[in-house]
Amino acid sequence: MARYTVVTKEVHVVGRGWYGQTIAYSYELSAYDIENIGDFTNRELVFQWLDTHAGDFSCVDDFCVDVDEYNSGWGTEDGEIAFNDCMYGDAE
Repeated sequence: MARYTVVTKEVHVVGRGWYGQTIAYSYELSAYDIENIGDFTNRELVFQWLDTHAGDFSCVDDFCVDVDEYNSGWGTEDGEIAFNDCMYGDAE
């Protein structure tokens, strides 16, 4: 049986859109993006990068960085729940 390794480089974001609605998006990160962020394990640096690269959001409430083997986790459980609700709906 063949084995596959999935390598992800993403920032999952939840926040407010320009009309006040809660929205979510997953940004794929290029090598250039990762270089611009710098230390992607530092939440403040990622927030600064999102301020200039997440134009669909009027404000970012929470995010999760998923790069190679590193996963930052969400800042709050509410952020994770809001992201999943926006992206996947009410999956029962």
